[in-house]
Amino acid sequence: MRPFLTARWRSLAIVTYAVDPARLTPFLPRGKGFTLDTRDDLADRGGPRGESAMVSLVAFEFLDTRVFGIRWPTLVNFPEINLRFYVRRGDQRGVMFLREIVPRAAISFVARRFYGEPYVTAPIEAAITQNDRHIWAEYALT
Repeated sequence: MRPFLTARWRSLAIVTYAVDPARLTPFLPRGKGFTLDTRDDLADRGGPRGESAMVSLVAFEFLDTRVFGIRWPTLVNFPEINLRFYVRRGDQRGVMFLREIVPRAAISFVARRFYGEPYVTAPIEAAITQNDRHIWAEYALT
C-alpha cells in the first residue's frame, strides 16, 4: 500500500519550554486514555519546581511533499510552524498539536477537513543560510 503522505523535513528550529500542566489538560481528548507527559526534575536545571508539562514551538521546511506519490504544483516545498505538547497513552509517548501553520490554504483545508488537524493558513517567510559549520534558520509569520 502506498503511503498517503511523504515528505522530508529540513532546517528544523525548535524551542521547548515548561508550562503548568493545568494549562494543557483542557486540550487532551476525553476518554481516549491520554495523559500529559510531564517532568518533575527541572528545578535541578534552573527550571520550575514540581511537575511541568513541555510545549515546543517547531519551525521547519516541508520538502518534496507527495500525496499518494503525486507532487502537487505549489504544494511540494513550503515552511510550517507548529505548537505542540507531549502526551502518553500507557507506555507510548506522542505529540498533540495546538496549532499548525502553513502558507497554503489547500494544505490547511485538507488537514482540517479530513484529518481534524488544527491547521491554519498564514504567510510564512523562511530564510535558511549555512556554511561548513552552521545552519541558520529564520522563520517569521508575516
